[in-house]
Amino acid sequence: IGFGLVVAISILSLMPPPPTPLHFSFADKVEHSAGYFALGLYFLCLTKQTRVVFAVFLLGVGLEGIQAFLPWRTFDMWDLVANGLGAVLSYAAYLLFWKKNGKNSLCVIAQKQD
Repeated sequence: IGFGLVVAISILSLMPPPPTPLHFSFADKVEHSAGYFALGLYFLCLTKQTRVVFAVFLLGVGLEGIQAFLPWRTFDMWDLVANGLGAVLSYAAYLLFWKKNGKNSLCVIAQKQD
């Protein structure tokens, strides 16, 4: 599942921009945050290592950097902010649900991978 999330985010980040299913001015930022939130939360649940949040953000930095060299994509600092926000929110959700209860219903899928 984790590998699939990384591949999906990478492909979506590097292919020509698809039409967005959401139709408001910052819809792509919501999509960025949601993708990096899912990726961060999955790997936090799987590893319980907080450095995962930094690794997820670095993936976003790398992919955004590559976009600067692709003629069909552009580098966007606000995309980086949205990626980082998604990663940080994944950590907040992890702490809120995992640390508070000693278990996390959000982590059921990752826990089945153990």
